[in-house]
Amino acid sequence: MFSCPFASKPRDIENNLLLFTCALAPKACASMIASFMVQLDEDVQETVRNKVKLDPEFLDFVLLEVIRLYPPFVCGRRAVLQEFELCGYRIPADYAVMYFTYTAQRDPDVFPDPDKFIPERWAVGGSNVNDRDRLFTFGGGSRKCVSQEFVWRILKEIVIQLLDQFEWSLATDDHPAYKWFPVARPNSDLLVAFRKRPSQQEGDVKLN
Repeated sequence: MFSCPFASKPRDIENNLLLFTCALAPKACASMIASFMVQLDEDVQETVRNKVKLDPEFLDFVLLEVIRLYPPFVCGRRAVLQEFELCGYRIPADYAVMYFTYTAQRDPDVFPDPDKFIPERWAVGGSNVNDRDRLFTFGGGSRKCVSQEFVWRILKEIVIQLLDQFEWSLATDDHPAYKWFPVARPNSDLLVAFRKRPSQQEGDVKLN
């Protein structure tokens, strides 16, 4: 039987868990950026990209839709501290409950046309304007990711710079297949052709 040499050293366990978490965080950010670039491929989403350039507020809706369709972590888990009942099932204490982010965020009872990329669903008057708490990319409730806002700011800054300075298109015609563990990402190398944007055209809004 395998035994853990750190089992009697709580500090070592904590340090290894911290290292594991820190190693996943950059992967999660890279996952979201890759999915953003796939979804806003110039050849299929030129209208959306132009709308983001003219209306920076629309960028929030685009990013919400990207992480809804392509959550970097396909699932999560919670430890059960006290026995409870959920949808008629008894959940004992000291068990673990796993939830599937991917499935929840494509629930047709919550998100109409769940497999379609529709950023407008998050806008005022959209079908999901009040459903941001139905996204579990960063967890939820009192145990959600404490750095959610920080990660969101980093993500926005990166994609703003991409949109402001570059045009891009995927090197392949087909939408790449995805694999989901340990983080969501294209199943093969993502080949992207970048072109430097010319000086801002009249009517463009500087993203900031």
